[in-house]
Formats: sequence, C-alpha cells, structure tokens
Amino acid sequence: MAPAMTVVDDSLPSLPGKDVRPPITSYSPSMWGDAFTSFSLDDKDNYDLFSTALQFRLLRQHRYSVSCDVFNKFKDEDGEFQKTLTSDAKGLLSLYEAANVRIHGEDVLEDAVAFTSHHLNRMVQELEPPLQCQMKRALEQPVHRGETNCQGLQQTYAVVHGRTDAYIRRVHVNTVVTSCIYVFLTVGIPGLKSASKEAIDWVMSEPNKALIASTRVCRHADDIGSDERESRGGNIPTAVDCYAKQYGVSKEETVEKFKQLSENAWKDFNTEWSTEISTVSKDMMEQLLNYARAAEVNYRNGRDAYTHPQKIAGQIAAVFMHPIAI
Repeated sequence: MAPAMTVVDDSLPSLPGKDVRPPITSYSPSMWGDAFTSFSLDDKDNYDLFSTALQFRLLRQHRYSVSCDVFNKFKDEDGEFQKTLTSDAKGLLSLYEAANVRIHGEDVLEDAVAFTSHHLNRMVQELEPPLQCQMKRALEQPVHRGETNCQGLQQTYAVVHGRTDAYIRRVHVNTVVTSCIYVFLTVGIPGLKSASKEAIDWVMSEPNKALIASTRVCRHADDIGSDERESRGGNIPTAVDCYAKQYGVSKEETVEKFKQLSENAWKDFNTEWSTEISTVSKDMMEQLLNYARAAEVNYRNGRDAYTHPQKIAGQIAAVFMHPIAI
C-alpha cells in the first residue's frame, strides 16, 4: 500500500492557540484499484483481513451492494474463523466494524460478531494505548417515549411472531407516529445539501421501511435503557413489564428479545440503505441513520444517557477533544 499523504484542510476553523482540525488523509488510487466494480471473491488472495473488512465496510457505507462472501476465505474447513486471526487485533477490529453493516441472511457476519467481540474483549488490555482506545470506543459504540400501555405494546409484540404485514402497520402506529423522528427531520432537513421535493415526499411516504427501521432501533433501545427509571414510579407498566407478562418470561429474557429486535431493525435499515440508492439521496438517508445512531449511543448497554447525559460525557470528550490519530 502506498504511504499516506497527510494535509490540513484550511477551510476548517481552528481554536486560538491550538489547531484541532483533523487531518485529511488521502491514499494512492492503487490502494483501491477497481474496487468499486470488481470487489469479489476473484480478489480474495490480494487482501488480508484488515483491508478486506475495511474495504467491505466503506463500500457498504457508500451504498454499494457488495457480497459478504469475501469473508469465507478467512474460515477453516470446519466453517470456523481461522485460529490465526485471534491475535490480529487490527484485523479483528476491522471485521467487527464491517459486521455492523450486515443485513438479514449474512451468516458469516453473524459469526463474525461473536468471534470478534470475544477476542477483542479478551485482548483489549494487552494492546498499545492508541489501538486500545480505538477498540474500546468501537465496542462501546456506529427520546421521547411512545405508547406505554400494555394493550398497545402487547398488540405490537404479538405480531413479531409471524404476522409481518400487521407488525409493520402496528409498528408504524406505535413507534413512528409516537416517536420524535419527525421533529428531528423538521430540524435536520433545512440543513441538507440536497433536499428535493422527491426526497421529502419519500421520507413522508407510508410505509417507509427505512424510517420504520430507524425508529424501531430507537424504540427497543429506549425500552431497555429507560426501564429502570420508569419502573420507579410503579404506576405505568413499562414495555419490558408488558412483554414479560404477556409471554411469561423473565425481565432478562425480555431484554435479550428486545436486543434481538433492535439488531433485526438495523439489518432492515442496512438493506434499505443500499436498495433505496436510486430513489433517495444519501443526505436524506443519513438523517434516519443518525437518528438510530443517537439511540445506540444514548441507550447502549442498558444505560439511559438521554435522561442522564453525563453518562456519555467521556464519549463526547473523546470525539471532540481527544480524536484518535490514524
């Protein structure tokens, strides 16, 4: 790979006494070649895990529908990821990040999530500080409550187990309409580089699968993160209470189910991210993406940082005050 050339973007503002502008890093075109048109198994011998996963993630994030089959070359004859990868910290981290743009049916990336999470957590304390910091941030990280009565929630979750069309309709009523996503869009759309009438008509269309998926990520994460706070009142049953009562399961099992529903919603969104490329701008899709991302940050690991923003003070400082040098 050609050495990186680092330059500074003079159009960005700087603070007095300290230049906090992030460097812009560019690479020789030979790094990518014809990747945008020929990233396939034919190239499998030319990439290590780090660069394969990096290229896959970047292409997916730029809305190219590349196949996850490229990762099969990193599995052994028993269908398991090769043991030699367990000490490749950069490769594992790159694969972990790539797995987070997976869609439904990508078993190799489902396996990658479990494989990379286990080994990254195992080795994190043994790494050099810069990589350790980057890894911790990746593993830690890419609202208004809606209807909270049991009847509505039970109708919503009852259709999770088979009646897809009914589920979509019910989710639209209970999740989309009662969420604050339209408020966020009202604030965000005027700042878009391209906000055509067609794009706005698309985001207001029903059912908008990308919008529904984005609000479902938030809904399920919120239900988990705010359960403890809402349970203190004792008067209004939480979403976790309703689901646990209806299906006769524990709170722990309910939380795991909600996590699964959130993961499925991300897969739905990742699918729409690529398939809607011809009908809606990336700017508009990013509004929905960032709504789901905000929910992930606020409610990660069951915390309620929307109500208690001090819980993510460290992450905010890490992003704006202590960026990772690459």
